[in-house]
Amino acid sequence: MSKELTGFLAYITAVRETRASNTLRKCLLQYYASNVNEHGAFYKTLITIHLETCIPTSTIQRINEEWQKAGILTWKSGDASTANTYQLHLPKLRAYMENSKTALDKRQKAKRARDAARAK
Repeated sequence: MSKELTGFLAYITAVRETRASNTLRKCLLQYYASNVNEHGAFYKTLITIHLETCIPTSTIQRINEEWQKAGILTWKSGDASTANTYQLHLPKLRAYMENSKTALDKRQKAKRARDAARAK
């Protein structure tokens, strides 16, 4: 029986194995995972995230809201002198990872079927 990863490495591994629908989502998720402490928390301002990833702030906000609805990410907004407190939720992140793999497999299977039908 293999030991389940915990701490920082668990977040990095879960994100690495996640299949994202586009590059920006994957980049943002990897950025978040690379900034968490062993409990999944990190502290950043929205502008810092934008500057360090080059992802537009409106896109970051939209993706954050989607991930919040999915239960992957929560945050407490800071003020002018403090950063936001973000929290990645590992159990939900692992479930999201598994769902993303299943969805990718379904998309690839459908694409192969379409390609095969065209080849006939």
